[in-house]
Amino acid sequence: VVKEVEGRKFDNDSKATNSLARKSALNAFEGPTILLAVGLDRGNDFEDLIPYMKNVTTLTVFGERHRSSKKQVERQG
Repeated sequence: VVKEVEGRKFDNDSKATNSLARKSALNAFEGPTILLAVGLDRGNDFEDLIPYMKNVTTLTVFGERHRSSKKQVERQG
């Protein structure tokens, strides 16, 4: 946790640049989570992350693949 403000925890997991690291990071969060996904198009997608996003209530995607990544997640519900 980088900082806690009024009961909200902020974490910077900018080092999670591969699928295994992202899965581990998502598993670490308890309670409602807002995921800000930023990055370059490295050919990865979000489909393998869906099972790990159970606590994600909001997803905002920035970067080269923002449209395609968000559509993948929305299709999964």
